[in-house]
Amino acid sequence: MQLLTHILIFCLITLTLAQFTKITRNNVFLSRKKRYLAFPEKSNFVISFSLSKPLMEAQPRGYNLVFECDVPFALPSGTTPLKELKKLKKSRHRIQKRDILLSFEKVFNKSGLDGNACVKRIICEAQEFINKGRNHSLIKDMLKVLFSDFGPNYVKPCYYKTFFECPLPFMEYFLSSLS
Repeated sequence: MQLLTHILIFCLITLTLAQFTKITRNNVFLSRKKRYLAFPEKSNFVISFSLSKPLMEAQPRGYNLVFECDVPFALPSGTTPLKELKKLKKSRHRIQKRDILLSFEKVFNKSGLDGNACVKRIICEAQEFINKGRNHSLIKDMLKVLFSDFGPNYVKPCYYKTFFECPLPFMEYFLSSLS
């Protein structure tokens, strides 16, 4: 029995030491190409946000007010080297933020509101929420990612006329529904 344990320990030691194998052909190292994850053309990844607010008239009956928002992100279909992606990372994130803010602006314009002013008001209220308080939360991190470093289209978002041009405090409604 003791001989069997010694043989087992010897085999384990040789297997762990033999993990590093070098395969050469005529003193040339063989290498394996990097693999990439590629998606079909025009593939999207969609994040869906939904908010349900119950409205109760009487106890047994009531209504639910539901808001839904889908945010699509385009998936890469090419196999570009990772070094090139690191160079374009910051500018690509700004483009995606700008696209999200422009889509918010279009929604507000279709609703009959001044889209640019409403987006500026949301940016200003989000920055006030981010700067207020010392606690960290997922909502605060999401607002910081989405509504910071927003680019040249939204210069001076906390300008006092912005609050008169957009009458609805969307961020206040959103934050009050979370608490």
